[in-house]
Amino acid sequence: LQVCTSMEEAKNFAASAMNEAQFEELREEILEVLHEGEHADYTILYCILTFLFIVGVVFLLRKLFLDMVTAQTKKTDNEIDDFLVDMVASWTKPYVVAVFSAFVATSTYSLGNSIDTAAKAGFLAILTWRVIRSVELGSIFAMEHLVFDDSEEGKNFASNFHKALRMCLYTAGAIFILDNCGLNISSLVAGLGIGGLAIALAAQAILGDAIASVTMFIDRPFIVGDAITVNGFTGVIEHIGFKTTRLRALSGELVIFPNSTISGATLQNFKRADHINQNITVGFHVDTSDELVRKIPEIFMNALSNNDGFEPTEIYFKSFGEYSLDFEIRYKVFSSNPSDLRTALGKINTIVNETCKINELVMPYRTEIVINKNGDKKLN
Repeated sequence: LQVCTSMEEAKNFAASAMNEAQFEELREEILEVLHEGEHADYTILYCILTFLFIVGVVFLLRKLFLDMVTAQTKKTDNEIDDFLVDMVASWTKPYVVAVFSAFVATSTYSLGNSIDTAAKAGFLAILTWRVIRSVELGSIFAMEHLVFDDSEEGKNFASNFHKALRMCLYTAGAIFILDNCGLNISSLVAGLGIGGLAIALAAQAILGDAIASVTMFIDRPFIVGDAITVNGFTGVIEHIGFKTTRLRALSGELVIFPNSTISGATLQNFKRADHINQNITVGFHVDTSDELVRKIPEIFMNALSNNDGFEPTEIYFKSFGEYSLDFEIRYKVFSSNPSDLRTALGKINTIVNETCKINELVMPYRTEIVINKNGDKKLN
């Protein structure tokens, strides 16, 4: 009874201090603040619970799936199932699951525009990154198993394909993210078009080399490992890139050509030939007897036959030199490797020298007679 009396007195006091309309307005404001506070607290709680629930379910399914599938893939030699398991594992990494769960939780229970926008941006970034990586790895896996081989040319082509693919995928991913962030892509593309024209004019040489590389990849006048001669340099191709081509010269140095230079030059490709025709000229003394001159082709044909790496094809009296009778020895080498060509030439020169000594054939050398003022002669 005393409490009721106190409450009645307090009410009478409040009523005397403010009118009834002001009291009702204050009452509604207090209830509204309390209501909003309760709602915000529960929203945060529900959002956290949703986040934890999704993370827990995904990790549980991930563990069950990977444990079951990994045990099966170990029993097979197929690389495709191993690749698919790796893809699933990459898509369910902790940072991917965390960002995905945060996006779903904030989409279901909004925590404010800034937090929702941040969660969406993070989800789009991770989603784009995982899609790009999946397409990249999947394309490389397919190309390496279906198109490329383990040769140097296959490795070089795979490297260039990887670079071009990454450039395209990352460009597409950046445009996708910018578009979903509200940026006007049409205006951006138009601006890039004008800027790209200016860049193209300033970088004609670079673009020319890039276009030449595409032409070489399509036409394939040579591949990695081919021995070629271009612009006076002979060597073996080590790398074909978008900008330059590297050639290891016979003397050992690395010669780097812009692709546009090679594309517009005349080159010799020795690797495409099943044999290389070579020739040397051997001169004999002018006093060699006629009978021996007639026998020289037969003598050297017998001496050079039945040797590994080369085969004599023709030996004939070519011409009269300044102080010798010149014979030409034509032969073919069953290789396009410059090292094999040099080896064959060394063998032929050795056999020619031995044959000349056996048959007493004299190869003349140039001599000079110097007459001094006193009339004395000196032989050099």
